[in-house]
Amino acid sequence: MNSFKGNIFFFKGWLNFSSLKVLELLPAKARHNFFEILKLYIKLYIVQAEKQTMMPQAV
Repeated sequence: MNSFKGNIFFFKGWLNFSSLKVLELLPAKARHNFFEILKLYIKLYIVQAEKQTMMPQAV
């Protein structure tokens, strides 16, 4: 769970004020697409992290 918190701080740092200023310059559709891709990437990261922490069950 700590690595997940570390990655949240990474995203917060990555989307800092200057990055958001650049995003404001994009057309609305491009900005929307950027955030949709970012949301999908975060969901994929969470699923991968959950798969790595799951222990295989004995049959």
